[in-house]
Amino acid sequence: ALCSTHSSSCTDRPFTSWAGHPRGRSVLAIYIRSRTCTRALEGMPVRVAVFTDEINRQDPASALEVASDWGVEAVEIRTVPSGRFPRASDEELRELGRQIEGAGLAVSGVSPGLLKTPVTAPQAREQIETLMPRACEWARRLGTAMVSCFAFRRGQESSTPTQVRDYLARMLQIALEHDCGLTLE
Repeated sequence: ALCSTHSSSCTDRPFTSWAGHPRGRSVLAIYIRSRTCTRALEGMPVRVAVFTDEINRQDPASALEVASDWGVEAVEIRTVPSGRFPRASDEELRELGRQIEGAGLAVSGVSPGLLKTPVTAPQAREQIETLMPRACEWARRLGTAMVSCFAFRRGQESSTPTQVRDYLARMLQIALEHDCGLTLE
């Protein structure tokens, strides 16, 4: 949906009821943040996207229908019924892509949840070498180039360990090899 300070709402269909929706408060917060954001941008149009699992974690088709009904143009993918993106099966991810296309929505980004660990965690390198390429591959298949990740959980270090820099450089290298962009949360 396009928002601007020159309009009174984000869509031509007003948000009328959050009651009874399992993730209504989260979505309401997204709506409020999107309105605040557009005021800060002084009338520049902003595309609003929503994480499908913030609407309905177990039923992506329902989440996509709700997003479409709300006038949202794009969704972000973080989880699917079997778990965190991109750890799902190829078939589940293909089906999600078909559902997104069928709903007439775009994918603005994917969030595989990489590196929500201390930098010294043994699984950090495996996440980078295994999940990052898969996340990029499926991001591109779903029509986006944006993959978000974290920059590790902070420890007691007084400065950023060089290992953080090295790991993030490797992730960026993988993203570029797959024609993707890397965003940090």
